[in-house]
Amino acid sequence: MQNRERAARKNLSRSASNTKKKTPETKGEAVTKKVITATGKDWMEGLPAPAQRALTGAGITTLKKLSSFTAADLLALHGFGPSSIPKVRELLYAKGWKLKGD
Repeated sequence: MQNRERAARKNLSRSASNTKKKTPETKGEAVTKKVITATGKDWMEGLPAPAQRALTGAGITTLKKLSSFTAADLLALHGFGPSSIPKVRELLYAKGWKLKGD
């Protein structure tokens, strides 16, 4: 009987340790990587998550770098869809820039 109790306690402690929530190391730290501009604002915030990942994966980390690509270049990235193009254009227009070829 004691062996069963020990085994039950051991399993209970294992399951309790597996249910802990993972939290960021510091308060306010983003769980996913986001690219922050020099002004401290997250310029990718308005874009869908797949488009953000596509840009980050391609090394496009600034609006200036983004402006050196054409719409076709961006659409060729896996995860970057046609609905993201107008949003990107708005972001660039706000800075006085545009996509290459526009």
